Amino acid sequence: MMHFCLADGIDLVAKIFLFFTQENTVIALLCIGFLGYDKKKVSKTLFLLLFSMILNAFLKSIWQIPLSPKIGTGFAFPSGHMQNSAVLWGWLSLEVNQKPFFAFSIFLLSGVAFGLLHFGYHTPVDILGALFFAIILLIAYPYLLKKSLIKKQLALAGFTLSLLALPMIYFISNRPSSIFIAESALVGFSLGILHKNALLPINTLALKVKSIILAIFGIIIIQLGFKYFSITPKELSLGCCYFLTALWVSVGVSKCIQSPK
Repeated sequence: MMHFCLADGIDLVAKIFLFFTQENTVIALLCIGFLGYDKKKVSKTLFLLLFSMILNAFLKSIWQIPLSPKIGTGFAFPSGHMQNSAVLWGWLSLEVNQKPFFAFSIFLLSGVAFGLLHFGYHTPVDILGALFFAIILLIAYPYLLKKSLIKKQLALAGFTLSLLALPMIYFISNRPSSIFIAESALVGFSLGILHKNALLPINTLALKVKSIILAIFGIIIIQLGFKYFSITPKELSLGCCYFLTALWVSVGVSKCIQSPK
């Protein structure tokens, strides 16, 4: 009985860590961060994360190392969950630039790696490969952000990454849905923050809470709308859904709630 309870506890801990890699969790966290924390920092993080999703699919199509049959179809190397988590929390750590947040990110990423290994979703090689490519992105990305035009207009970073992603998408065989989600959101969010007021901070706590609630409510409506009234092909439906979601969060909410000047 003690062994059974211990095993259940370890499973639960692993599931909690992997919860932070789930798509809906990441969307909610980034939405809260964008509207409630710092729009410019979260925008830069989101751009890199979305590009990482496409790059990961491209890398998997190169090596084509299959997942374990007990998990499903697809490719395992490098781990998408690990790479994207490392990019997300790694870049946020650089943006926040505080030791406690950096320590939390290391702890969280260690837990994600543990969860992926514990459930047999990935091998240590998959994990290490993901961390390697995540580190390359984290090193290279600042060089793009230092370009004078991008310093003046942050949206150009998103458009640049979306263009860099196009040849990768073209050469990916058996394209996963994640690349259509990422590319559409990348373009949609870049268009959204082109609006002159999109990156203005929300100054009061009440407005921040109201904006976050409105954003999440809008996301749910959009997601449900495309779930029950989807268009064909599936890729077009996914693209439209996440394009509109990105536009809604980046500029739609700010147009509905006018922050006091």
